[in-house]
Amino acid sequence: MLNISYNISLRLNEHLTKIEDLRKQILLTPISPAKELRLRWEATFNRIHYSLKLAGNSMKRGDMLKLLSEVTHKKINNDQKAVLKYKEALDYIYRNWQGSQSSVDARAIIDLHKIIGSGRLRVPQAGLQYLLDYLQARIENPIIQAAIVNIEMEKMQLFIEHNSLVARLSADLFLYKYGYDFKGFLAY
Repeated sequence: MLNISYNISLRLNEHLTKIEDLRKQILLTPISPAKELRLRWEATFNRIHYSLKLAGNSMKRGDMLKLLSEVTHKKINNDQKAVLKYKEALDYIYRNWQGSQSSVDARAIIDLHKIIGSGRLRVPQAGLQYLLDYLQARIENPIIQAAIVNIEMEKMQLFIEHNSLVARLSADLFLYKYGYDFKGFLAY
């Protein structure tokens, strides 16, 4: 049985309103394609860098930037593979979930996990599906949904490895699904 409780305080509601206003401003502000691409690249890079740092990746920022900026055919180490796989997972979310009308299901989360690493689901797939169905059963602010999926997936430790990365990617999936990608500028 899933037991999630939270309160949306007046202050949190004010923050959500402010985020929504900023989102609209970002989406409606004219910006040159070159600047938009640069900002999107910087945000994507920062998202990869900081998420992998939280997961214990030891690559330096400059080395990570070089890896993502250059085409290379040389042998790469595990930290470098993690960077490239995380970028691939973000691209998957961008291509398949931005503004999607589909419900997020366990298969999508498992696909994200397969992109970033090997390993398997530690709990029955139905347990993951139950969490996702619970989150999508009623209309809730996508930021709240993303936060809950991140926290609950961290707690559940669904996979043998990469749980924190999958939790953060799942939060991104919810944000992108509901148009909270801020033109790809989102980096937290």
